[in-house]
Amino acid sequence: ALRARSWNCRLSMRQLAAGRSHSVKKKQCLFCGLHFTGGPSQIRCHLDASLTPRSIRACQPSVEWQDRHAAVVSELRQRMGTALEAKEVADKQEKDKMERRMETAAKHFGIVAPDEVAQAWLKVVIQRALPLDLFDDAAFRAAIIATAKCGKQMYPTVGKAALPGRWKMTNKILPAFDTKLDGRVRGKVMGLAKLTGMVLQSDGWTSVQSRPIVNAIASLPFGLVCVSLSVSINSVSSLVVVSRAYLGPKNQ
Repeated sequence: ALRARSWNCRLSMRQLAAGRSHSVKKKQCLFCGLHFTGGPSQIRCHLDASLTPRSIRACQPSVEWQDRHAAVVSELRQRMGTALEAKEVADKQEKDKMERRMETAAKHFGIVAPDEVAQAWLKVVIQRALPLDLFDDAAFRAAIIATAKCGKQMYPTVGKAALPGRWKMTNKILPAFDTKLDGRVRGKVMGLAKLTGMVLQSDGWTSVQSRPIVNAIASLPFGLVCVSLSVSINSVSSLVVVSRAYLGPKNQ
């Protein structure tokens, strides 16, 4: 037992002389995969150009080889830095190549990038001096979303754009919406006429907006009353005024 202790002490002193603690196991070099204790053959393995550096963590050599090992580690650090720079350059070239391919595919299939949309709207805002809070308006954003959905569904449109032009907006969309609105207003007017006993007649005359002039004829105890109305929202207010004047607030 004493001899074993003495031998263990000698090993510990050898390890301490080699720069390692006795409690630390011998490490394996991550560059060459061998246990490095110092020597020409192991150092030549570290400097071999065919070896791929996987880490820059160095093993712990003997005391007499520490300076040489520091030079080896410095060489490997430089070699690995060059390899990393080459990899970064290759990755950047591959990324640029993929971006060029995507741009070519986008132009071929007619795909619009978000940057192109932002630049197009910015051009419109600058040329037409539009307020920037327009983009926060709910109705405006809903119209833009509807336009984008229409284009996404490949709906057949004129000029490859789902946004209507000035001629279509003036001659088709606005008159159709006006007719629809007049239909709703006319329904309200007919309901009030039925409630008050009035008769709506038109003699064919039209207003300056090319709308028919409607005459509301009411047979009341005070006599026959004729009110000229236009088929618009004003007709409702005029009819309500006549009803309140001749029927009273309680019978309206």
